Amino acid sequence: MKTYTILLLAIICTQKTYAPCEWRQTDTGLKASIYGTTESGFDWLGKSITKDDIQFMAALFANPTVMAQFGTGKPRETSASIQRMNDWVKRWENSNPLSAFILFNNKWERIGYVVPGNGDAPGRSEVAYALMNENATEKNANEIWGKKIMSSVMQVVMQEWYPKLMEINGSSELPNATRFLGSRLSVIDATSSVPNISSWKILKKEGFTPAIWNKGKGEMQIIEMPNLNERLNATSALPNETSSICQIVVMQINELFEQGKIKESERIKIMDGNIHVFTISMHPIFKMVKTHWEYHPQIRSTAIQEVSLP
Repeated sequence: MKTYTILLLAIICTQKTYAPCEWRQTDTGLKASIYGTTESGFDWLGKSITKDDIQFMAALFANPTVMAQFGTGKPRETSASIQRMNDWVKRWENSNPLSAFILFNNKWERIGYVVPGNGDAPGRSEVAYALMNENATEKNANEIWGKKIMSSVMQVVMQEWYPKLMEINGSSELPNATRFLGSRLSVIDATSSVPNISSWKILKKEGFTPAIWNKGKGEMQIIEMPNLNERLNATSALPNETSSICQIVVMQINELFEQGKIKESERIKIMDGNIHVFTISMHPIFKMVKTHWEYHPQIRSTAIQEVSLP
């Protein structure tokens, strides 16, 4: 009994209670974490990326199952992934928080990443994310999907991390955290493929709306798709029905592209009457239809507090 009591106390004493969002400045750069729990009780932790995480990230970006729903829809070259990861590591080392968090489960196994980074114009940030179990293969890479983990992650990123970045704007302690390409943060961007229903539904849940910014190219072209919004949001629609609707959208966009009625890279508004359902574009190289979303944040009035990480 005595031995059992000692072991139990040791376990309790080594447990760490994480706040949703923590950071501290060190001699080797900025250290940060985000933390949350899903509705089903799945605990996850995000920590600033280090060199130890690079091989996992290279494997994630090389996994065909993961990448089919992400970016260009194609796996990335390992060398290119490693170069990008090294850049993300250096950002933290230079006290620049516009970088990636590696996500872990409660067994300290890597399960994905989220990166609230710089955007395409001053004052804009772009957030991207993906999930994959550590050491996953092409066949089982999606085993961790559908558990609402990324929904929980994005809730913390949007409601805790981004407001913290806005609050430390101009901080003398974190000079590299003050600007998004030279300006205060005003818009958060995100992209998702049309068939990646879970991804764009996560964005909508966190307040993202179809992008209205056309990168300074004037008014967007409009394509009408009657009843699309109602069909996508029908409470009776089964997941495979929603997927079929999205595939039809992609087919129609591809047909218009082949007919020369829309051009690659140009943003298009998909409208259902007066409802702006999607903003889409065609990837110039991989011919993948993706959606564009944006969020306009408001700074919180609460004061920032520095806390410690392990």
